[in-house]
Amino acid sequence: MLVGFRGDLIYYRRQTMLRNKQSDLNEMNRVLAILMSATALSSGAETLTTLREVDEACRGSAATADAGFDVEGKLISYFRRQGDRLWAFIVSDGTNQVTIYEIPLPEKAKTDFDVPHLNDTVRLAGKLYAYKGKTCAGYLHATRLRPGDPESIPTISAEEVNTPDPGLETVRVKGMVRDASRDETDPNFIYMTLNSDGSLVHAMVHNFDDASIVPASLIGRNIALCGTICTPSHQAHRYSGRYIAVSGFANVHICEYAGSDDGAVPDISSIGHMPPQDIARLGRHRAAGTVRAVWRDDRFLLETDAGETVFVKSLSGTLPVCGSRVSATGFPETDTFFLHLDNATWSACDGRPLPDEEPQDVSIDALCKNRRGVPHVNVDFNGKMIRFAGHVRFRSPGDGRMLQVESEGHLVTVDLSPLPNGAPDAGLGAKVSVTGVYVINGERTRFGDNVPHAHGFFVVPRSADDFKVLSRPPWLTPGRMAVSLAVLLAVIAAIGTWNVALAKRAESRGRQLADAHLGRMASELKAAERTNLAVELHDALSQTLAGISLAVGAAGEHAPRDRPELVRYLNFAANAIDACRTELKNCLWDLRSKALDEGDMEKAIRLTIRQNLGDGRISIRFAVPRGKLSDRAAHDVLRTIRELAANAVRHGHAAHISVAGCIEGGRLLFSVKDDGCGFDPASAPGVGQGHFGLQGLRERIKRYGGTIEIESAPGKGCKATVALELECLQPSDGILGSTKSEV
Repeated sequence: MLVGFRGDLIYYRRQTMLRNKQSDLNEMNRVLAILMSATALSSGAETLTTLREVDEACRGSAATADAGFDVEGKLISYFRRQGDRLWAFIVSDGTNQVTIYEIPLPEKAKTDFDVPHLNDTVRLAGKLYAYKGKTCAGYLHATRLRPGDPESIPTISAEEVNTPDPGLETVRVKGMVRDASRDETDPNFIYMTLNSDGSLVHAMVHNFDDASIVPASLIGRNIALCGTICTPSHQAHRYSGRYIAVSGFANVHICEYAGSDDGAVPDISSIGHMPPQDIARLGRHRAAGTVRAVWRDDRFLLETDAGETVFVKSLSGTLPVCGSRVSATGFPETDTFFLHLDNATWSACDGRPLPDEEPQDVSIDALCKNRRGVPHVNVDFNGKMIRFAGHVRFRSPGDGRMLQVESEGHLVTVDLSPLPNGAPDAGLGAKVSVTGVYVINGERTRFGDNVPHAHGFFVVPRSADDFKVLSRPPWLTPGRMAVSLAVLLAVIAAIGTWNVALAKRAESRGRQLADAHLGRMASELKAAERTNLAVELHDALSQTLAGISLAVGAAGEHAPRDRPELVRYLNFAANAIDACRTELKNCLWDLRSKALDEGDMEKAIRLTIRQNLGDGRISIRFAVPRGKLSDRAAHDVLRTIRELAANAVRHGHAAHISVAGCIEGGRLLFSVKDDGCGFDPASAPGVGQGHFGLQGLRERIKRYGGTIEIESAPGKGCKATVALELECLQPSDGILGSTKSEV
């Protein structure tokens, strides 16, 4: 048992030397804390003065997130966050425990001491703040009022740790480290098990102050640690029972190995017939004997001089040689079949090794079944040398150090990890002879709360001579034959798929060519029909309307001057008939023109409006693909541009016209701009005066969900801007990208 710790003595000497200076510094810190509190009060913010008030505010039952605090308490735990290296203190006043964090401000919180100690009385001043939906307490100034007294920390036993309500805050526990490892769920913690006077207690050490600690180096040492008793609250170890939470290795006092003298360590033969839970609570024990097998880089089987079989798990990175005599010291456990020494150290020892035993030729079926044919595990051969033959059925990926050999209908696992030159070149199906140590694969339970089971056995060869390949597998094995058939079937399936794909592609291409041919024929038929219709309209309607226009004009010239109403109506009729004639003329031109068949919209526009202006007076920049527009939409766009251009020449006497168009934001935008005399859009003549041009344009544009804007002024020309919804203009079907137009 421990009688004292050098760390405590050094701490007392240091505290004695700094006691006077610390009192002066504490007095100054008190003044600073009072000034900070006064500042907070003068600003009108609420100030909390007890840990109870801070705890209630953090739980959301009182105060606000803007409140300040100035409290005193005893430091029962602390840690530093890994990312920002800021302190977090858990303080208590005997009734409440509150976690107070260091706030990371640009000027940073002020801490008047470098290293905190458990049971220090501290004063913390700061404010509450919101973090991830919770209210937290953050200090701006931390002052140590009184240093903690290590002797005031009570020493308790392992049984007291697991009592329903220990009623203690900071405790000290002494014992021997039985196991230690870095926590898999949070590598910032080291999880260890202590044997304290024959009882086990767990501890979690927050490793923020000494990253060089190797957990395995603590095993077997007597230590004393100071911390708080906690109940697991997270998923990782929630059912491990209470444990000691230790704030850094500054609160772990480490001594030398316990019982480093092998003579002081009891022999494993002294254990006798003890329950598993009692064996798991024993201290270090020693076993000396001859090594029979080694495997997995850290396991070896030891046969003692008394014939006891002991399984050893070594801490060191090296293993003894088979047949050598060694002494191993570790912590005993059991699978109820045999004894185990975990976390053991070993060394060569004096004495004569036991002679190598002659391997026994065995029947695997006899090892796996009893005389009545019932499956069982034969424990009589555990640790004995056996020899059997079989065929390789499985080889582990990678280095192939684990094999499964089929013998007499049973699969036997062979661990080849001890072989110095790696696994022999034995392919699947090869017949092999295996000589090795028979090892039972049994469960273990440290606390004996369940009945362990033996899950078969495995065989560990000792040298390369123990694994022999008797015959290689034939090249054409069932597996390779299956692979060859699979490859052949895959090739046949690929050829068939390729032929089907070619047939579908040829059919699709033929349909495309047929549709293209039908499209050309339909275009030729439409052109012929347009010509016939144009001739009929010219011979009938055009001449008739011309006669009506002349007659109405003559009536207007001979009308009495005192009848202005007759003149107005005749003028209206003349304008209407002129508009009808102009529209009919345009329709006749459309029917005869081939502009709609052009694949380029700029060429189509030029063909449409050059009848009024000629090529020299036109500028066109229309960046819209013809394939984006159906025949009907293209026809209406061309008619709109022609109407605007004709108005610019007829009414504005324009000398030059510019046409521009593009696609932007899901809309087709185009404009027609001229350099004519211009007009006032607000007073322009409309339908009431017999002018139907702009009204017709608006109705045509409205069918495509569009708008038209006229920008003009007298003497400044005119610019008409049209916006159409592109989805109303696109073709609806057809391989060649156009719809059937209406004639």
